[in-house]
Amino acid sequence: MPFSVPSATKTPGYYEPAASAKQTAYYAPKDSQPFSTTTTEASPLGRPLEQTQSGQAWTGHTTRLSYASNTATEVRHWQGFDGTQFYPEGQLTKEISLDPDNRRTEVFKDQLGRVVLQRKVVASGAGWVLTIPILSTPMPATCSWSSRPRPSRY
Repeated sequence: MPFSVPSATKTPGYYEPAASAKQTAYYAPKDSQPFSTTTTEASPLGRPLEQTQSGQAWTGHTTRLSYASNTATEVRHWQGFDGTQFYPEGQLTKEISLDPDNRRTEVFKDQLGRVVLQRKVVASGAGWVLTIPILSTPMPATCSWSSRPRPSRY
């Protein structure tokens, strides 16, 4: 984290032998925690499990993350306007986060890492707010569009 160097005679890129101690002394009167922390899981993926923000005011207010996969009837697979099908169990990854105010957010991603569904608990806890992005697939090369107006049915 940067901090001011009192001497104007030092050139940019100057090596400061006691930089860590000077940095702590610089921030001590202002804030005892001038950095954020991240706790990661003990796996090769190294996904974050808990994050804190910088600043003494945020001590004890962490964002907690957990990971799972979808269940058989948890996420609808929209094809056109038909939402009667569901993604098969275990096909999507599910990231659950609890912010410092314990508001829950769930993000479902497909195998390509695209967000399929994001849902957040409503402030009253009575339901969910859903965000469903529209994922388009490339159109086949044989597809063509007509600029002629379609006849009306009425």
